[in-house]
Amino acid sequence: MTEYLADNMLSRAFIAMFKKTRHIELDRKINLTNLQVSIYLIEDTQKRIEENQKRIEENQKRIEENQKRLEGSKKREGTRRLVKPHQGLIAPKYKPRPQTTTSRILSRALIMMQLVGLFCGATGNTDCLTTQSVLLGSQGIIRCRLFENSTRFYWFDMNIEGDESLLIKLENGRVSGRGYTTGEFNIDSDGSLIINSVTVQHERVFHFESLSPNLIRSKDITVIVYVEPIEPIPVITECLGKPDCIMKGNLDGVVSCVHHNTRPAATLSWFMRDGTHDIPLNSTTNQTLSADLITFSVTSEMVIGELPILANMQSLVLLVCKSHNQYSVVQESDSKVLLDLSKSDPFEKQPGPVYALQNQDLVIKCPLTIAEDSIVMWMAKSLGTRNSVYLKYSAYTVVPSVETDEQLSLDKSGDLVISQVGLQHDGLYACVKSTGNTTKSFLQRVEVIVQPTPPKVLVEGCNLFEPCSFHITETKAITCQVNGVYPEVDLEIIVLSTNLAVMNTKVSTYEDEGLFYTSIQGDLILVDASCQVNGTIICQAVGTAANVFKSDAYISISSS
Repeated sequence: MTEYLADNMLSRAFIAMFKKTRHIELDRKINLTNLQVSIYLIEDTQKRIEENQKRIEENQKRIEENQKRLEGSKKREGTRRLVKPHQGLIAPKYKPRPQTTTSRILSRALIMMQLVGLFCGATGNTDCLTTQSVLLGSQGIIRCRLFENSTRFYWFDMNIEGDESLLIKLENGRVSGRGYTTGEFNIDSDGSLIINSVTVQHERVFHFESLSPNLIRSKDITVIVYVEPIEPIPVITECLGKPDCIMKGNLDGVVSCVHHNTRPAATLSWFMRDGTHDIPLNSTTNQTLSADLITFSVTSEMVIGELPILANMQSLVLLVCKSHNQYSVVQESDSKVLLDLSKSDPFEKQPGPVYALQNQDLVIKCPLTIAEDSIVMWMAKSLGTRNSVYLKYSAYTVVPSVETDEQLSLDKSGDLVISQVGLQHDGLYACVKSTGNTTKSFLQRVEVIVQPTPPKVLVEGCNLFEPCSFHITETKAITCQVNGVYPEVDLEIIVLSTNLAVMNTKVSTYEDEGLFYTSIQGDLILVDASCQVNGTIICQAVGTAANVFKSDAYISISSS
């Protein structure tokens, strides 16, 4: 009876110590299963102590079997007896003294002190993160290894009270629990919790316990459910869905950045890039629940008039919107916008032209000195229009991929490269360079030349690849033309004989898809019909484009 009371007192002391060392919330959630595991562990440890004592004895197998029966009898009777050796067998040289009630109490107390210390916190090397993330809609695995050779694992839902908090357990290779029965959860052989199909409801705190033959360890794990956003990078609203752009900045304007469909909600921040440094800026951020009621859209706005760089009157400012989400595959991403705060118009000048032949590459030089701390921006303006467009920029020797024209690029020197020049590239190009509070610009006129098809002056009535000649008696109608040329050319008929003349000439031109079609008609006459003529006339194209194709056609005239 004394031993029973002592054991009962120790059990109560163990529970009291356990409650004292755990948080009130955790203590409230410990259920009957935990207590049964602890009692089983105490009895199992006591049995191992008794087995170790039996190993000291060097008795024969029959003596050991008697000892086991006696030990079982001791448990039933509450007392311990010595084993008397059978006659004819050699008695052991050493007989352990019966374990007294006091020694048994001390032994169990020592075991319970170890257990309480381990319940209070895991010791030694563990592999268990207190916060883990799983992807929505996938199979999620929560890993937690507290022992090397544990075979008993228990997972609890901290949001549920009482016995129902036990979700799933693995004991000696057997899986059970309401979470396993419903198919919502499973458990791996190493104790990892498997969420078969992750939903937002799995974003909660789970309690995990791992048991070895003589130790118990536990851990609370916060599970975060995340979603990979459709757009991996934030979008600057003014860039119209592009990750990088250039825009005209007004002091009373606002630049906004948004990252749609993130979970957890992304963290957005605005920075001003100054060389290799990003200076944080003040901004206003808010988040809203997306239409799917699962993800969040986060928006950050920054007032242009509050930029600190305005004190230095810098005309080109590079702003960066950064998005951070530690649970996403792409944890850090950003979008950039170059603000043009200049007040002058770089297209006010009238520069000389540079010519570019269609389908060939062109490099437009920027003669301004470009330093490592410079921002270079290119703009374009079509002739006859008032508005200019932003093309490309290079900030601190880095050239981003601004999506304007796939044929445009910047080289390391800041020069604009146009590959496979087309008619759409005809116009004015401005190079603007900003270094600190100093801004300079350079303007270049680009004239695109398109050769006619075929690249020569055509004479009606003549073969394309043979010499052209006509016989005249008194008069002859002459027609010459150039098809599909840019820019427009003029046509004229030149007479190289004194007895020939051209009367009633008429030039007509029409445009189709930006190309010009020009023709000239005239009446060729003999000045003196009594005289024999063997002369020449020329149909000739005149203009800028005439320099890149065969612009004259010789026609032989005879009157004999």
